[in-house]
Amino acid sequence: MESGAVLDAIPPWFWDVPYVGGHYPGCVPREALRTGANCQLFAYEVLAVHGFAVADLRSDDLWLDTASTAQVSVPQPLDLVLFRGIAIRTAPISGLVVADDEVLHLCKEVSGPHSGLGQRSQHDPGIRWSSVTSAPSWSSHR
Repeated sequence: MESGAVLDAIPPWFWDVPYVGGHYPGCVPREALRTGANCQLFAYEVLAVHGFAVADLRSDDLWLDTASTAQVSVPQPLDLVLFRGIAIRTAPISGLVVADDEVLHLCKEVSGPHSGLGQRSQHDPGIRWSSVTSAPSWSSHR
């Protein structure tokens, strides 16, 4: 799947979703995405547009998860990427691979979605690449 296919399937209003750190998975109803989300909830909802369901796991739990996701060494489009580095003292930051060199992320710094972070090394211990293993579901975001 190419970047265009991943991004083109996202409803236009997703590009207006503001970053709201307190809107994380399990905290607000999924229908409340328009009112804001953190990066993880946003990634989950983009996955929902593509037919995948992810449990309402917080970032720390998702980093360790093996029930809903499987760690991969070569990321593909629609794989989750979790960034955890020395400078990040809180939970991992979540994004979604949309192409070989492109990650979609709801960015706190710009208070909205951003595509194009570029992939970092698959061998970086501060990054976890995960494929969603849950059964596809229907999305109401269209």
